Amino acid sequence: MDHDEADLDMYWHELKRLGTAHGENIQDKEAWCEPFLLEGKSAKEAFYEEFPEHLSK
Repeated sequence: MDHDEADLDMYWHELKRLGTAHGENIQDKEAWCEPFLLEGKSAKEAFYEEFPEHLSK
């Protein structure tokens, strides 16, 4: 998959927003961006896969 820097920045900012909204500390940008870069997942998909307990909130 080919992604530009702007797409990656939007993905990262959305992950950080979700983390803040749910009281989770999102760090390690490289690890968190793998689902986007390698699997094409959205920030929402990656976040809720990692933190399924927040799905109903």
